[in-house]
Amino acid sequence: MGDEERERGTPRPPGNDAQHSARTGAAQPAAHTGRALRILVADDERNVRRSLSLLLRSAGHAVVECEGGREAVERYGRDWREIDVVILDLTMPDLSGGEVFTAIRAANPRAPVVVSSGFGLGGGAESLAREPGVLALPKPYTSEELKRVLAEVVGSRAD
Repeated sequence: MGDEERERGTPRPPGNDAQHSARTGAAQPAAHTGRALRILVADDERNVRRSLSLLLRSAGHAVVECEGGREAVERYGRDWREIDVVILDLTMPDLSGGEVFTAIRAANPRAPVVVSSGFGLGGGAESLAREPGVLALPKPYTSEELKRVLAEVVGSRAD
């Protein structure tokens, strides 16, 4: 499967992670989660979205990229059973992060979500981060901070 297919969120072929990595050249899943995750990344800033997606793919994860809130809501509503984690930018022009979060949780009340913003994480982010299965990650962040937050949010799925 090529990069273009992964960008569109095409499900990977069946098989274990080692077989998947051998077929695609993807890195083995990072030890921080113990398995490859399928992560929906919703960020309207193309460079941020692409850089984050590249980082996640290099760690062995599959990524579904969404360039706005409406697309994220539509993709999650359709594919939520296959998505392990959502990384959600809080400031997007078409829907707010709060609106996207509400739609995601309507589809799956246990959805693990990482909320992120380059404009600080006050107010709305703090409120969302109090929800079970939600963690806040202010931009900019390091790859180590991202790994830690992913491990934590996956380990604390909302009950």
